[in-house]
Amino acid sequence: DTKTEFFFKYASSQIARINVSNEASMLRQLSHLDFVPSLLLHIEHPEYTLIKTTVLEGNRLVHQAIDNRLLDILILLSKQQVEINRSYAPNSISCFGHGDFCPWNMMLCSGQIRGYDWEMAGQYPLGYDLFTYIFQTSFSLHPRTEIKILLKENSGPIRYYFSCFGQINWQHFLLAFATVKLKNESKQDKRLIKAYQQLKEYAEKL
Repeated sequence: DTKTEFFFKYASSQIARINVSNEASMLRQLSHLDFVPSLLLHIEHPEYTLIKTTVLEGNRLVHQAIDNRLLDILILLSKQQVEINRSYAPNSISCFGHGDFCPWNMMLCSGQIRGYDWEMAGQYPLGYDLFTYIFQTSFSLHPRTEIKILLKENSGPIRYYFSCFGQINWQHFLLAFATVKLKNESKQDKRLIKAYQQLKEYAEKL
């Protein structure tokens, strides 16, 4: 009736409902950020959970090198003070994170990057989103790329990101990232599990 596009996400299983409810909570608290969709409606029904949001227009972001736009978003997200529903960083310096910060969850709109699918947002080890963009993307799209090559290609952004939080040595954050990824790989993708196991072993030697 309004001739306005919107996005619906509907969940009926227990796990899916928890994720969608978490996304609603995150969108509500991140409404001040211009790269996050606006929450228009959130319904908790006895049989389902539903959210309605604005639509992110633009083109799907392809895998690209980390530039200043991505770094700005990563740093800004990491500094958000959010009441979280899930935490994956009990023994590490932590920060707020999207949880699945990958190109397939981003749109490029008039040169600006927008992020969606905030179901997994929560408290993570510092740098979790940064390492997710580097390794989850590569492990999924370019699985033959060596870990040491990925670290070398992204050494500049990695050092810059952690320096913004007063952290010179970032290696233990890479280990924390790999450990959390292994624990949370619920889809049981054997290829990804193997890749993160290799990353964990690599990080332990740094």
